[in-house]
Amino acid sequence: MQAEREVVRFLSAYQTIWHAHFPSLFRRAQWHIVTHLCTQGREGAAVGELYGLVKQIFLLDDSTVKERILEIKELQLCVVDPPDTTLSARSVVVPTPALLDLFDRHLIALSKELCATASLLDPATHVAPPYRIDAEQRRIILQSLERCREPWRQALDRIFDAINLSRARRVEAIRHLNSLSHWTLLHMAVELRYGVSAFAGSEKGILADQMAATLLNLTGQNFQTTRDHISYLMSLGLLERQPGKSLRVALSASAASDLHQALGSAAAALPDVARALAAASPEPVDRHSSEATLNLRPAQARQHMAEPEPQHHLVILQPESAVRRVAMMPGALTIGRAPPSTLLLEAPEVSRTHCRIDVDGDDVSVTDLNSTNGTFIDNNRLTGTAPLPHGALLRVGNYVLTCEYQSVLHFDSADTTQRRRPFGEVTVLRPRRGRVS
Repeated sequence: MQAEREVVRFLSAYQTIWHAHFPSLFRRAQWHIVTHLCTQGREGAAVGELYGLVKQIFLLDDSTVKERILEIKELQLCVVDPPDTTLSARSVVVPTPALLDLFDRHLIALSKELCATASLLDPATHVAPPYRIDAEQRRIILQSLERCREPWRQALDRIFDAINLSRARRVEAIRHLNSLSHWTLLHMAVELRYGVSAFAGSEKGILADQMAATLLNLTGQNFQTTRDHISYLMSLGLLERQPGKSLRVALSASAASDLHQALGSAAAALPDVARALAAASPEPVDRHSSEATLNLRPAQARQHMAEPEPQHHLVILQPESAVRRVAMMPGALTIGRAPPSTLLLEAPEVSRTHCRIDVDGDDVSVTDLNSTNGTFIDNNRLTGTAPLPHGALLRVGNYVLTCEYQSVLHFDSADTTQRRRPFGEVTVLRPRRGRVS
């Protein structure tokens, strides 16, 4: 069961990574449109092409697909050619540099989870995640998700066969389960079964209101709609009600066996995907590193880069209004709501002096400064000082940040599309040397 548990953790990590990088893209088909634009459609994709992609998966009508494209456009993540005209099937949607950059960042974060999971599933597999990726690596990293989803789809077919679900209802069910809401609800029940649930004390099932609160936070979906979706999953035999006055659900016993088999198939496949990623990586990997999850350190990276020497960066991913990249110099900087903190994050959930980040050569660490609401690394509350690996998610109040190591990006000031990109703003912080008391 340990192998299956690691796959569940891997899928949960991807959900966290996606929402951290794309908090506004949670509506049906947005993931598919963005992924297509950032892989096969990097030079642009016709709206008619996106119609076909989305209809094949969701059966959405043309007007809904147009709405999804315009939502992405409003976030300045794509442009439409020709501009200032009514969207038609012949219009071409072009991803902005901001979207391509952000998409690669989220895949690099996923590659770190893939390599860590592969090493746990197969101790003989020691693979370093790339610090930048090309087309082949994008394909392989995304393949890790497909290797999890294909056995999942096969398991659903077996479950639906057992209840004699008609062909029409089966197509409708798959369409729903491709949406964020239904998939998240089912995955919550799977997390509970494998002991990786965020809901403490829910061994006998998760309260529907708890599930609804999670979706409300992710997508703004109201409680009644969530209850309707839970009822739908129960009608498919995927969830079952637990005893008690309040609606409390868990993964159904009839579905558990097939889904367990699906997770086992994924566990067998992920190490192979990680090894394929290593074979496709152009950068040599230090096989003698003692870390379970390898990261290319700056000293190693400099050996293989002809461009100017990079430096550590702190990237603010959420909230959208605060998105930017902060270039960090050696020393210590404090994060808080008010001076004398070096990096100010304006939110009531952030303490006046919340935490401290120390940069010492290749190493970055973070220390919680007795903050009221705590400092979290990858959803684990920090006690004292801990390393901040590149790609890890740092949460300070309602802010989500990540540490990266790469060159500062420069943009043509005459290009208004690039100047507006979320990560175009680079702030250099020169923290005080030594530690801050």
